[in-house]
Amino acid sequence: MNKTQKGFAVLELILLLIIVLVIGGTGWYVIKSKNQTSQILDITDKTNLSTPINKASDKSTNNFNSLPFKYSYPANWSKTDNGDNKSYYTVYLEAPGTMIDGTPDGGGEVETGAQFSISKTVSQSYKSLQEYKAASIVTSQYGTNKKDLTVGGREAMQFDLAYEGGPNHNVVFFDNGILYSVSVQQTVYANPSYGTVFDNLVSSIDFE
Repeated sequence: MNKTQKGFAVLELILLLIIVLVIGGTGWYVIKSKNQTSQILDITDKTNLSTPINKASDKSTNNFNSLPFKYSYPANWSKTDNGDNKSYYTVYLEAPGTMIDGTPDGGGEVETGAQFSISKTVSQSYKSLQEYKAASIVTSQYGTNKKDLTVGGREAMQFDLAYEGGPNHNVVFFDNGILYSVSVQQTVYANPSYGTVFDNLVSSIDFE
């Protein structure tokens, strides 16, 4: 009888140990899942302008390679430009971890993350938004989402442009006969987080 009772006692201890391990493992999994969810939410939050922002001002009266207005973008995004050029100048804003054609800082289509461009161009063909709208080379490429708006107190136009390198979402405007455009790939703009950042970038432009 004693041997039978001892056998039951050992079995009960083993079952108790198994129960403790199962409960402990479940608790560990729940805690780990909560931490991962928290990290994902944190990364998502970093794509909006609710986080600290950089207020850029590249204004220079003697250098074509500058922009005559201030603009804002998320503080954790990187900013580069195309260097010294006499006829066009482009600033690139990229979200953390952006991959373009499979490589960081590459050229081509965005595979992950986001890249916005702000371009300044001296055009021989048109010196105003009205001339730009009337240009056949431009009107033939208008896509959907075309509308008039105001950017930094200047008349502007928003439209989706389809061309060889892939469809872009664009906002264009003129200042002193110079063409400015703010662009992003349509696939990137379609992401609600990045689309909001792009719209906020455009609305932040200030010529003051």
